[in-house]
Amino acid sequence: MSRSVPEKTLEHWASIYLAYRFRSHVGLWWPTLGEDIDILHLPSRPGKALQLEMKTVEAKAETHTLHIDASQLRTYMAKPSWQQPFYVFPWPWWTGEFRKALVTRGVAETEAGFSRVDQLLPNAWFANWLVVMAAKDVSAILASDPSAGRHKTLIQFDMNTREATWVPSSAHPTTIPISTPKGPTGFTDPVDWRSFWAQVSHCGGGASTLLRLPHSEVRGETITRPELSAILAKLAATPTGSTTADGGRLVSLTTTGRDEDWSVLSQSLAVQQVNTPPPYGVTENEHVIGVFLEASALTQ
Repeated sequence: MSRSVPEKTLEHWASIYLAYRFRSHVGLWWPTLGEDIDILHLPSRPGKALQLEMKTVEAKAETHTLHIDASQLRTYMAKPSWQQPFYVFPWPWWTGEFRKALVTRGVAETEAGFSRVDQLLPNAWFANWLVVMAAKDVSAILASDPSAGRHKTLIQFDMNTREATWVPSSAHPTTIPISTPKGPTGFTDPVDWRSFWAQVSHCGGGASTLLRLPHSEVRGETITRPELSAILAKLAATPTGSTTADGGRLVSLTTTGRDEDWSVLSQSLAVQQVNTPPPYGVTENEHVIGVFLEASALTQ
């Protein structure tokens, strides 16, 4: 069994994509093991912060398998929702290692990080086959797995039958066609990579994001989506993307869902248990990308 696409490669391609898509309106960092979003270290500008946990699939014969470290996932789920990452992983169309699949078709692996590769081989661009799921959705799906092992199988792709099976070790696994990314019956579907960023930049992303707004623009403990839309329009119209009436003071807000109101996060709660070291036994390397989108990149 071998890794179909190295996680480090996915990490670099994802970073390149974000830098191209959002230009100077995005800040990126690569946290160390156990490090989370810390509001004290975010840019002193309005925007939205989130974390990506890059995962890959293991290739063996005609299958690809996505394993999830259960200890790592439990650690994530013990954190506040806005510190929980989004899992990012391949939804493969090829058999075996991705690099070999490209080379046999006359395409260099390095080209897959750029959209131009689709002119040489349709669907080769990584942004076409990468998908995103919130940690809470991954946790909900794996709750049906009764096995006691540390590594659990979230999904397995059979390239011979062109089918994918969610949680094959559960009592009631869900099998779907590979053609379109879908979640198990009754659970949230994975979102394709490009659509995910369209959602985030339109203030989607749900509970696993942290919103930062000027204190002078937040009146009360909650703001509605229409109110947020007006605030973002105002920020976008200013040269710096922020207001200065409050001396640059920012307020942190969280939400419980994609279409819900945003609530002010108290300062004491925001700094509580930030950068908590991982529990004993969690040694797997994290491939995390921290992302901060400035308010100028957010629209309604």
